Amino acid sequence: MQDFVNIGTLIATFGVKGEMVLLHHLGTKPDLAGIEAFFIEEATDRFIPYFISSKKVRTNEEILVSFEGIDTVEKARAYLKKKIWIPEADAKKMASKSAPI
Repeated sequence: MQDFVNIGTLIATFGVKGEMVLLHHLGTKPDLAGIEAFFIEEATDRFIPYFISSKKVRTNEEILVSFEGIDTVEKARAYLKKKIWIPEADAKKMASKSAPI
């Protein structure tokens, strides 16, 4: 079984196309290259992938992200306050040296 690391929480919607703000603890300027999906824990130890349609570092603590199939504010609101997880190996690649991961 793959080990997952919590990298943050979806805290707000942004715009009208279902984009969300991910408050993360990856440190400054996380490397998002090669990340195709974030995971949400739907049940204990059951992580479901959500494929990313766009992502952009917004600030040192926020990433603007949109997922395939979530294309309205109403759909996005259902995911607010959800924790976001990624495989541990990816977390080590993404995080800056100042990150607590």
